Amino acid sequence: MKVQIRCHPAFFIGLPFVLVLLFGCDREHRKTPLEANEPSASSPAQSKDVPIQKNSKNSHAENESTRVRSAPTQTVVPSTVSVDLALSFDGKDDYVDLGSLKYDGSHPLTIELTAIPRSVRPNGSNTHLDGTPTLVGDWGWTLKGFGIIVRADNFLWGIGFHDELTHRYVNAESAIPAEPQRRVQIAGVFNGTTSRLYIDGKLVGVSKNVDEYGPSDLPLLIGASWKVGGEFENHFDGIIDEMRVSNVARYTENYSPARRLAVDEHTLALYHCDEEEGEVLKDESPRQNDGRVVGASRVRADAVVASPGKTKP
Repeated sequence: MKVQIRCHPAFFIGLPFVLVLLFGCDREHRKTPLEANEPSASSPAQSKDVPIQKNSKNSHAENESTRVRSAPTQTVVPSTVSVDLALSFDGKDDYVDLGSLKYDGSHPLTIELTAIPRSVRPNGSNTHLDGTPTLVGDWGWTLKGFGIIVRADNFLWGIGFHDELTHRYVNAESAIPAEPQRRVQIAGVFNGTTSRLYIDGKLVGVSKNVDEYGPSDLPLLIGASWKVGGEFENHFDGIIDEMRVSNVARYTENYSPARRLAVDEHTLALYHCDEEEGEVLKDESPRQNDGRVVGASRVRADAVVASPGKTKP
């Protein structure tokens, strides 16, 4: 007697899937250690030595307890990125007194700085708040000294040195007026006889000869000039950053300005203006000509142009 075993057609259809499942599971359990450590195609590869950063003060301990190492590793501490700051002057009563830093005319002089005038015609008028806004200088009621300024009558950038013989200031000026919200890098160079003015590395003005320079006996100010009685006037409305004072005539022709200035053997003072708070403007040179900040606020140097008319980032 013959026994016939009949199988339902679904058995032959499902049999290949059963075999694949059995052999596939066996294959998964038989992976080599190398294969087990390989990332799958559906998930991105991650370094086994670099923990995922968490916004938790206990994340370091958590990462150390859960990280699997194949060899001893060192914890990588991220470096601190300093914020590039600048000083914002309100055009009314802000200034920086540089105290011990004076210029007596016994050597050449170069002053470099970055400036962004907030407005050249405040309150809708055709003149500045009080006369001739001064970026830096020691001039004032003594009618001596020098200053880097914006002229009140035509809004030109300028640098002037007092002539003792004529009792007048001899100026080098730009041909193009200052523009609100436009960042410029200014350099004023005095060789003892003539002054030269550079805007963004380009020579824009050369003065006539100064027969005899008449120095001021007052310290340099940033953002204002001196007034009788030890008061201040000619306040600058805008941003000032990266200022270097040198005892040499650095430039005689066009040059490429550096975004961030450095100290060298000719530096009398260097101010990065990166202090986040306080009244001290730190001099980065060994001469330690620190300044005293009065009223001026700190702002992000990379945000002031993107936020016209504002003193806060």
